[in-house]
Amino acid sequence: MSFSRVILGSAQFAGGYGVANEQKKFNVNEIYEILDYALSIGINKIDTANAYENAESILGNFGANKFRIITKIPKKDKVSINYPEWMEEKLEESLSRLKTETVYCLHLHSPEDLLTPEGEDIILKLEEFKRNSSIKKIGFSVYNSKQLKSLLSVMTPDIVQVPVNVFDQRLIKDGSIGALSDRKIKIHIRSIFLQGLMLMEAKDRPDYFDNWKDLFNKWDQWNNH
Repeated sequence: MSFSRVILGSAQFAGGYGVANEQKKFNVNEIYEILDYALSIGINKIDTANAYENAESILGNFGANKFRIITKIPKKDKVSINYPEWMEEKLEESLSRLKTETVYCLHLHSPEDLLTPEGEDIILKLEEFKRNSSIKKIGFSVYNSKQLKSLLSVMTPDIVQVPVNVFDQRLIKDGSIGALSDRKIKIHIRSIFLQGLMLMEAKDRPDYFDNWKDLFNKWDQWNNH
C-alpha cells in the first residue's frame, strides 16, 4: 500500500506540539527513523516552516530533496520592514537550512497579510519566486470559509490548506471545498486527527474535552465496530 497522498507534518520535530503529545522532543535519530519509514511506505511530502525551530535543518541534514517540501514564510513582526525583501530573506534562510535550491510549495504563515496595503507587493514577490524556480507552488492555510473568501478575492493560489475531520465538516457543507475544486486549486487537508486527539484512548483524553464527550463516545463506538 502506498501513502503518496499523505503529507507528513514536522511541527512535532521541534517538540511540544499537539494535544496528544507525550514526548516533549524527539532526538535526531528518532526523526531520521520516522523519515526513513515515511519514504518506505510512499510518503513523499513534508509540511514544515521557517518558524518550526530546527525542523528545516534536520530535514536538510537528512536529505530534504528526497521529499517534496512545503514550508512557510513566518508572520512579519515589525511594521518597518520592507515585506518583499523580508520574504526573500526568510525564503533564503529556509532553502539554506533545507540544503536545496527549490521547494515544492511556499505558504504564508499569516495569509491575512495579503489583505494589507502590502498585499499586492507580496503577491508579486511570490510570483517572482515561482519564475526563478525557488518555489513550484504558492499556497496559504485558512481556518474558515470567510477567511478563504477574502483571500481568494485578491489571489488565486496553487494550493490551499484547510481543516477537515470527522467532527469539522464546515468547509464541505458550505461548498468551499467544491468551489476550490472547481477552480482547479489543490486542496491539502489538515487537522484530520485534531493533533492526535482522535487517536487517543478515551481514558487519556484531557478533561477539557469532556464538553464533547457525547461526540467522542460516538467516535469510539464507531471505531470499535
